[in-house]
Amino acid sequence: AVEALRRLAPGLGVAWPDGAGPGEVIGTLDPARPRHAAFLDAATSLLRGAGYTAFDGEAPAEPGHGGVGGPYAHVTAPLRRLVDRFGTEVCLALAAGEQPSAELRAALPELPALMAASDRRTHAVERAVVDLVEATMLSGRVGEVFD
Repeated sequence: AVEALRRLAPGLGVAWPDGAGPGEVIGTLDPARPRHAAFLDAATSLLRGAGYTAFDGEAPAEPGHGGVGGPYAHVTAPLRRLVDRFGTEVCLALAAGEQPSAELRAALPELPALMAASDRRTHAVERAVVDLVEATMLSGRVGEVFD
C-alpha cells in the first residue's frame, strides 16, 4: 500500500523525499488543495485491511496495528458498529468489577467474520458513491482528453 501511494504522489504533484515515511509526507499536505486532498483520500488505504481478533481472557499474541505502529484495541460509539456494541458491554462489565455475561462471551468469536462482511459492504458503498460523484462531475466532459 505504501509503494502504491508513493507511485501516485508524482501524478498529484506531491513531493515524496527519499527516506521519508508516509506520515512525514502526509504531514506536509494542505487538504484544501485538490491534488493534496486526492492524495490524502488515497492515503487512507494505509489504514485499511485490519482484521478483528476476538479474545476472552489473555490478550492476543499479535495486538499490533500497522497503521498505528503499536498495540491497539478499537472500540468507538456503540451505535456505529456491531463490534463496538459488544466491546462497550465488555468494558462496562469489567469497569463495574463484573465478568461479561456468558451470552456475550459466547458471541465474541462470531464478531470478526461479521465485521469483515460489514466492512466489505461499507467499502462497496463508499466506492459506489465516489463513482457516482466522478461520473456526475465529468458528465459534461465526455470525449475530452486529460493529462
